[in-house]
Amino acid sequence: RNRNDYFHPRWLLMGMKTAFDPDAAADVSETYEFRIGDEIFSVQVENGRVDGFDGPASNPDLIVHSEPEDFLRAGDSREALAKALKKGTIRVEGDPEAREHCMAIFSPVFFRSTAPLAVAEAAA
Repeated sequence: RNRNDYFHPRWLLMGMKTAFDPDAAADVSETYEFRIGDEIFSVQVENGRVDGFDGPASNPDLIVHSEPEDFLRAGDSREALAKALKKGTIRVEGDPEAREHCMAIFSPVFFRSTAPLAVAEAAA
């Protein structure tokens, strides 16, 4: 990232709301916490609806740790995300099923219908 670039990880929350797939979230009731750089924000998914807020969640199903640049790069494809997870530039704590839900619910359209993340991770 260029030192003249101006970016706040909190802006990712707006992008996640835009990428939100209500059909994928139809039967999901989970909370995801994102610790991106020095900022923390959380997302509550409840039966096809999403609500985001600043700060930690009280009892998250999933916690994602990353630096902003790594998090943005991982959004390019499932393979990029799998590599980031394998390298440890993105760390995930919590329920593996919640991780798959999160990916299905917030994945960019261009890789939404590909194989599950576990398959991409095995190939990375």
